[in-house]
Amino acid sequence: MLNDELSNRIVIKGQGTPIVLIHGMGGPRVWEPIVEVLAKEYKVIIPTFPGYLGGEGVIEYNDKLYVEFLEQVRLQLGIEKWNVVGLSMGGRTAINYVLDYNKYVSSMVVIDSIGIGYMFPFVRIPILKTVFPKILYKILSNPKNFKYLGSNDFVDIECESFKNSTKWFEEMMCDNNIRLNFSRILSQVSLPKHEWKHKLKSVDIPTMILWGKDDKTAPVNWAYELNKLIPNSELHILEKYRHMAVMERPDFFSKLIIKFIN
Repeated sequence: MLNDELSNRIVIKGQGTPIVLIHGMGGPRVWEPIVEVLAKEYKVIIPTFPGYLGGEGVIEYNDKLYVEFLEQVRLQLGIEKWNVVGLSMGGRTAINYVLDYNKYVSSMVVIDSIGIGYMFPFVRIPILKTVFPKILYKILSNPKNFKYLGSNDFVDIECESFKNSTKWFEEMMCDNNIRLNFSRILSQVSLPKHEWKHKLKSVDIPTMILWGKDDKTAPVNWAYELNKLIPNSELHILEKYRHMAVMERPDFFSKLIIKFIN
């Protein structure tokens, strides 16, 4: 039984082997194209991270916050071991979770993860790193910018997935606190996790890495580097797709995830 704090931020579908879908900066609705397919095979758990629900306060983000949140979800649900699937920031969180709590993880799937390199090279400059969240908050205050920002992540900006994604994002950004949280979180997760260089060599659970070859947010060379760092990991590259390929080609991802976990 979930406590009141978690009950309104977790969706559970299906039965069987537990699999947790860890969302990225765009929020949990990114999983909608694949959740029903996965729910036919597994007990699918979709949490919403702190800072992403309307009406909640401003958070002080760090990577540990989201790792401990996931562990709280696992404990509350009474799950002994689960399969973790993370997209973008969710991939970063999945990897961090495995490094801290690998004994509770059966397998890991990482999709277009951030964390290997700098998303925005200019943040290496201290003054720009400081003002970046404020600039981003200002940009996100204008809905006209959403289509432009999202177009880098999709191949077909006329498809239904892009329209849905833009609509969901606009709904989130209407909440001032979510917009502020988003700006602060992105300024943190856009930085690389330098310690991965040596820590990932100790990962001993089955790992699959999925990536869009033309990803502009998380370049495909990051996928190859993760593949080298994580022992015995397998890598699948989707040609001609970008960062939100999971929404444009859900069949590609759902089939590979099911085959891998089974």
